[in-house]
Amino acid sequence: MASTPAPTGSFKALASGTYHACAIRDSGELACWGSNSGGQLNAPGGRFVRVTAGDKHSCAIRETGARVCWGTI
Repeated sequence: MASTPAPTGSFKALASGTYHACAIRDSGELACWGSNSGGQLNAPGGRFVRVTAGDKHSCAIRETGARVCWGTI
């Protein structure tokens, strides 16, 4: 299975799951890479302050305080 390589740039937070990782860029936007076997790379748009990752999913908190998860939970 193909995977997406890690992005370049500066990040302020990082979370890693079993076969993927997601990070918050300095701009607040999410970047995810690795395996997408459960849709875990399909990060939503917007600005975020926290991110966490599980087996085939990730969750993050928006600047507004709203919580969002994606992938197979």
